[in-house]
Amino acid sequence: MNCRFLVIIFTTFLLISCNDTVKVTRLSSNGCSSSTGVLDTTFGTSGALEIDNPISYVNSNKTDLIRSITTDSAGNYLFTGTTWDDIFGGGGGTNFNVLIGKMNSSGTLDTSFGGGDGLIDKSGGGGTNADESGYDIKILSTGEIVVVGSYLNGGTTDFLISKWNTGGTVESQILIDGVGIASCDTGAPSSNDGANALAVDSSDNLYLTGFCLDDSGDKNLLVMKTNSSGALDTSFSPLGTAGVYNFAAGIGTNENGKDIVLTSSGSVIVAGTRENGTTSDTLLVKLTPTGVTDNTFGGGDGLIDAFVDGAIYKGQLNSIVLDSDENIYVAGRSHNGSNWDMTIWKYNSSGTLDTSWGNSGKLTYDQGGNEVANDIKIDSCGNKIVVFGSIDHITSGRNRTTIWRYNSSGTLDTSFGSGSGVVSNSLETTKNNSSNSGVITSSGQYVTGGEIREDTTDSACSFGSFCNLYITKWD
Repeated sequence: MNCRFLVIIFTTFLLISCNDTVKVTRLSSNGCSSSTGVLDTTFGTSGALEIDNPISYVNSNKTDLIRSITTDSAGNYLFTGTTWDDIFGGGGGTNFNVLIGKMNSSGTLDTSFGGGDGLIDKSGGGGTNADESGYDIKILSTGEIVVVGSYLNGGTTDFLISKWNTGGTVESQILIDGVGIASCDTGAPSSNDGANALAVDSSDNLYLTGFCLDDSGDKNLLVMKTNSSGALDTSFSPLGTAGVYNFAAGIGTNENGKDIVLTSSGSVIVAGTRENGTTSDTLLVKLTPTGVTDNTFGGGDGLIDAFVDGAIYKGQLNSIVLDSDENIYVAGRSHNGSNWDMTIWKYNSSGTLDTSWGNSGKLTYDQGGNEVANDIKIDSCGNKIVVFGSIDHITSGRNRTTIWRYNSSGTLDTSFGSGSGVVSNSLETTKNNSSNSGVITSSGQYVTGGEIREDTTDSACSFGSFCNLYITKWD
């Protein structure tokens, strides 16, 4: 998740709740959890699907990753990420392209989408080493797909927003250079910028979060608001650059927005990280609907910042979700002094830790190695918290796609995963694989999207290694 090429798609979902009333919500888009944690053997190969993108396939040594996965109203799966296009073959010249895929509920690629095989391999036309990547995907109320991320432009990266029709044809591609906006780098193009996540409101306005570099070379956390066409909303963030909110704690620190959510009143909450040298800590920022910090939240300045709050652990936030009472759940990892543990924090809507939940508002899962949460969902019945990520298996030393399920009280759900509340993919015992994103289907199954090593090298996937798209489905 450290690369800075991002794509986002925005979605509004029509849901049937537990009491059979119909509602539209931006807080949760997931069915009631019914999975017991068994791989669906009718999906892919025994519950897992590995895809080596054939569009850019020149030789087998390339990287394909899924960053985000979502569902449309028909129950199809759409995902976005990155593919490595070996444009000359044999490694003679490469660039990373935005990857978008569409798959039906049975786990086969939709050949009516994109290039005729269910996949889109999108190059911005910048030539050799013009890199792009998708990080988040959503669907507008019109059914159009929006992908946002970043695009390499003259040696630096810009924010990328692209919109696609339902058949997978691009309608528009917008690049926004961070230079000169919201206290980002003021020099001639020298700022690296990227979007990590997106939220969409009921009017199909887009809210992006990510980062830009300032004149000191530090990352600043950014929030952008645009209309559905990608034009900055000049009524947002009136105290700074129109349409853009910027947060920078000072020289020598790096702030990065990793996920974003909207409250029912239109406020914006961003989950991310703040780094200072080798220290990484959690960061929450809340903005009013007009794009200024909400001083009723957290410590009275709109921020919950572990640097200020005096936390004694290292932490990172990767995903955020709100429940029906707008309590805040954020997931990622925290360091126990020896390794990383999967961690969930729960905050009240005012920004204070819910000390009645977990261990004073915090839950950790430690299996002895490194564990991480990359995505968190709450089902539409509101009583299950589902986390998607990966763990290092102690016996094999390799990453495994992992799902945790908790009750609303913060205890592991023993009806899931043979009584443990946790399931982990054991199909690929010789390869590293992980989940970067997950969805709960309308029938309560879980589908994850991530990556898997092509070879048996005992290391995780990265842009320097050879990986394929990897999807799992759980009954």
